[in-house]
Amino acid sequence: MAPDSLLRLWRYINPLLTYLLTYLLECNVVGIFKWLMGDRSGSWMSFLTRRTLEDANSYQQAKHLLANTTLLAPAYFILGGTKSHEVIYSMKQLTL
Repeated sequence: MAPDSLLRLWRYINPLLTYLLTYLLECNVVGIFKWLMGDRSGSWMSFLTRRTLEDANSYQQAKHLLANTTLLAPAYFILGGTKSHEVIYSMKQLTL
């Protein structure tokens, strides 16, 4: 391959590799690794969702559970209540 072809290829691959490495470092891998090493302070998103659906009897209780539970990985939650003003879109970041 010619050097200019390799340079063009690198220009396409570099952003993708940067994104993937950032995603792996900031997302599931770190949280799951901490959990495997014995730090059980974080919750799995699927278990939190199930607990919220089972235990929360109101919009406020569901909002409180979703907002105050530490997760193993970043997640998006969209929560809607029975009234028009009871809508929240939340993104939870991983706390290291």
